[in-house]
Amino acid sequence: MGTEQTKKDEGDQIKKSWSIKLPLDWQCFNGAWAGPMKDSLDGMQQLMTGDPFFDQHTYDTMVGCFDPKLVDATNAQWAGFLEYAQAGGNEADGDPWPPCDAQGKWFENNCTTQEYGSIPIYEPCNYASNVAYYHTAIEICKRSDWAFSDADVQGMVRNFGILAQGSAFLHGSQTSVGGAADVRLNDLFTYIAYQAAVQNLSPANRSVVFHLGYQDRPLTALELTENIMDMYLNDPVASWGHHLNDLDFPPIRVGMCGFFATALQLTIEDEVMDQIVEFLVNSFNGFDEEMKEFCLKTFIPEMRQTIGHIELPEGEKQKFMGLFEGTIMKLIFSFVWQEQELFSGPTFLDPDFNEWGASFLPTFNDLANSLHNLTYFNPDHQHGIGIYPGETWCNPVIPHAKWHLETSIALADFAVMANEMSSEMIELFLILVLTGPGAWAGPMKDSLDGMQQLMTGDPFFDQHTYDTMVGCFDPKLVDATNAQWAGFLEYAQAGGNEADGDPWPACDDRKWFENNCTTQEYGSIPIYEPCNYASNVAYYHTAIEICKRSDWAFSDADVQGMVRNFGILAQGSAFLHGSQTSVGGAADVRLNDLFTYIAYQAAVQNLSPANRSVVFHLGYQDRPLTALELTDIIMEMYLNEPVATWGDRLYDLDFPPIRVGMCSFFATALQLTFEEDIMDQIVEVLVNSFAGFDEEMKEFCVDTFIPEMRQTIGHIELPEEEKQKFLGLFEGTALKLIFSFVWQEQVLFSGPTFLDPDFNEWGASFLPTFNDLANSLHNLTYFNPDHQHGIGIYPGETWCNPVIPHAKWHLETSIALADFAVMANEMYKIFEAYT
Repeated sequence: MGTEQTKKDEGDQIKKSWSIKLPLDWQCFNGAWAGPMKDSLDGMQQLMTGDPFFDQHTYDTMVGCFDPKLVDATNAQWAGFLEYAQAGGNEADGDPWPPCDAQGKWFENNCTTQEYGSIPIYEPCNYASNVAYYHTAIEICKRSDWAFSDADVQGMVRNFGILAQGSAFLHGSQTSVGGAADVRLNDLFTYIAYQAAVQNLSPANRSVVFHLGYQDRPLTALELTENIMDMYLNDPVASWGHHLNDLDFPPIRVGMCGFFATALQLTIEDEVMDQIVEFLVNSFNGFDEEMKEFCLKTFIPEMRQTIGHIELPEGEKQKFMGLFEGTIMKLIFSFVWQEQELFSGPTFLDPDFNEWGASFLPTFNDLANSLHNLTYFNPDHQHGIGIYPGETWCNPVIPHAKWHLETSIALADFAVMANEMSSEMIELFLILVLTGPGAWAGPMKDSLDGMQQLMTGDPFFDQHTYDTMVGCFDPKLVDATNAQWAGFLEYAQAGGNEADGDPWPACDDRKWFENNCTTQEYGSIPIYEPCNYASNVAYYHTAIEICKRSDWAFSDADVQGMVRNFGILAQGSAFLHGSQTSVGGAADVRLNDLFTYIAYQAAVQNLSPANRSVVFHLGYQDRPLTALELTDIIMEMYLNEPVATWGDRLYDLDFPPIRVGMCSFFATALQLTFEEDIMDQIVEVLVNSFAGFDEEMKEFCVDTFIPEMRQTIGHIELPEEEKQKFLGLFEGTALKLIFSFVWQEQVLFSGPTFLDPDFNEWGASFLPTFNDLANSLHNLTYFNPDHQHGIGIYPGETWCNPVIPHAKWHLETSIALADFAVMANEMYKIFEAYT
């Protein structure tokens, strides 16, 4: 009997603490899907609609977005809510939660006892409408294009996960414990988003700019979130209010001032900004003199000193302004329904005004969304449809319920706006801080301006393209590309290297199907093939596409390696076509070889073949350096070695030629998608059709590599749907590459057709249509869709593309190889899943 009673007591204690003491595997199956949170939401559903169960799809999606600790914390919140209700609050601390007495509060005179837990719910609509914040958490979780770290995104999801119950606690109970949660968790989200946006700045006064105070605060916003979750998990419910109020972080108005003043600093003139901020802090209730003093006289001058030099390109500024304006519109519309901000009184409570507000909400949000290009996981959230129990009768009647709903919509955009401040604009400042003025003013910028003048007569290279490119380059890559362009200028002015048999003479109108040697004004550089020289800028656009894609399964190092390769390939190939020197030729050939090797090794890095030399190193023995290590070595060469040595150095490095890399890459892809006899026939045709496959390459590819790779991955049988998806990407990429090879005189063919003016003009005009056709085979999207059509990609394209075949080779390979990188990423995912 005693033993049984002990077990019962232990079981009761476990139930009370829930997942605090439960192992993770139990919690995942029980605490997440069956526990205080689920029971409480079912109870809310029954209270508000009469239905016994909360929407299962919403619940499953929400729990799927919550990390295990957040699931535990939200269960603990709802358990504490039930416990505090059943205890009648905390009379001893002056915080009662009495039964419903029909006196009501907060413009909702409708206290009702919820059947689940027999809980008096003072404001049913304001209580239930907090479920909308769970939808904000879902939107943040499901968005894939974050530049923020995973920890920052997790912090925002966590905040909305605990805010939903925290605010529901207030409106259900009207207790001080609930009030502290409602106020302080709203304060915290603004602080999380603000600190995530500015975390990489290096201000003179970090206390003001990062901590939003006159001295450093002991905990960051993310650390505060962790602290609060630990409170829910470990502290008695009666202590929660005091704990939250004791934590040191700024109130929401200081956070909002810091956030929006920073955004305004990036987009409008200082004088106009100051007028707007002054108007806002005087229009919204709750800004006391101390807050105004800090915001206007301390924060703004410090932030202006930190980022005031940043001048965004016009296109980027307009894009950010659209998101800024849309977010502000939604927030202002939400404040209409918050009785403590803009106004209260008869209009605020007027039934017709409230009914109009509910019916106008979807149209208003559509209008705000027309100012930017965001997409949403759940578009119905923007219209307030299917968001919380009781919405159909609450929204047309209760103003504060609309406040919860509209802020849940607006704050998802607020999070994206913080991300844009971090990734699209602050990065410009960071590059300048980390690399010095060489990023914006140096050999690379001067050379691209010189190229622009040569090809079009305009004095400056496109600033938006340049800023985006430099924003994608890590500091070492910025230094290396500056060193490349400096070496190009130095080699030109020295006339090449006569002693080594590598002259760069003055123009004599010869070579490479482009009889148009022209002296570039910048540096007085003889440019032998102007179009083939300038068209290499297209590879900078490939680097940008790779940089801006957010759905990589590859490591950051792999992605950086590919960006680096195209960053140095652009100048390396331009070196050849500008100079026709051996130094340039080595860069052109070997950097093309290298990209294939980088992409291939990234794709197969997790395989465990019997013969790693063949399958990973693409040779008969291990090579001393991986593709990523080779990239770093080459960048070191550009930074530290004399330009005259670059050619020999590149040829001395041990990595396979492009044909071996291409054969291995596509044979691996074919192994995943075709029967072996068909695959062998295709490979045979390819190695015999493309010029440059010598017998040694053919023997390695056909007789050595394919059998080894087949032994390694031949067991993989992709599900049909996955196979078809991969095959579409494969076919689209192969089509683009084949079309590019049409314009490469050393691969498929050369001669009269290759040089025919009509054929070249047709090729230039057909290129956009052809790429659209190739893109119809897969579902990729692109950072710059104009790249797919060859529009606005390099100086002189309008007259070069219809005339010069090799310029189209550069352009089309720059388009195809961005897809080639994605294809490597998909192969990596397949091998990760099936080996």
